[in-house]
Amino acid sequence: EAKQQHTFISEKEVNVLTDLAHLFALYWMERNLGDFMEDGYISSSQQAALVRNSVLALLKKVRPNAVALVDAHDISDFRLNSALGRYDGMVY
Repeated sequence: EAKQQHTFISEKEVNVLTDLAHLFALYWMERNLGDFMEDGYISSSQQAALVRNSVLALLKKVRPNAVALVDAHDISDFRLNSALGRYDGMVY
């Protein structure tokens, strides 16, 4: 008897969560850029700029899914300190 694989999330969901994980990692790298440079993990201003540009690119890429990600975790607008509910800034 062949084993069946059960897929619980779609490929699109995997891609969104992967982008979110990359954003999380790069955000903290950017926040602690001095430590990364001091310890030799980042050795040039070009590499530092790449981290910054990658954060901006991932923010743009994740933005269309931000409301769905927040809603999936049932985070209230009150907790977010936001009355906006759509990624395009329109009030819902």
